[in-house]
Amino acid sequence: MTTTTTTISLKVRKAWWLMPYLRALALFHVLTCTEPNWARIKRLIRKGVTVEPLPIR
Repeated sequence: MTTTTTTISLKVRKAWWLMPYLRALALFHVLTCTEPNWARIKRLIRKGVTVEPLPIR
């Protein structure tokens, strides 16, 4: 049996506003004792995080 190893390098960046926004959102929901809309949060995170492959050297 032969095994091969593949290495993939990714560049992951997050927008400057993402973490402060999520912290403020969490604080709001703790103070108001409500459940966040997880679909909207997921969509927001997808907007704020970018992933791109790095070229092979």
